[in-house]
Amino acid sequence: MSDKMISLTVNGETVSVPEGTTILDAAAAAGYEIPTLCYLKDVAEGGKCRMCQVSVAYNGRRVLSISCDEYAKEGMAVETDSKEAKDARKVMLELLLSRHLHSCFNCDRHPSCRNNMYQFCNYDENC
Repeated sequence: MSDKMISLTVNGETVSVPEGTTILDAAAAAGYEIPTLCYLKDVAEGGKCRMCQVSVAYNGRRVLSISCDEYAKEGMAVETDSKEAKDARKVMLELLLSRHLHSCFNCDRHPSCRNNMYQFCNYDENC
């Protein structure tokens, strides 16, 4: 990361973070938790599960971005809880769970697996 600070907005709140900070970490610095399944800081930072999608407005464009895999930029506007982001997370979770074995009580990862947290998620309020 750089010593240079950049400013962006997360859910309308201005946040200053070092250049090279991911959108996920910038949102966390502002006090917003974005759901993730595959992201473990400094271990697995790949954006493979796509659960951390957020709406981003930058340079006149509005897109969904994978927050753990995209760097925050000066002037970027991020919405962690937009309808588009929530809908995208819901679809991704449904796709992930459609291939999930659902043998949670026999799994070595139980009860620490984050799938448990999202399996019964209320999409309209929490995801």
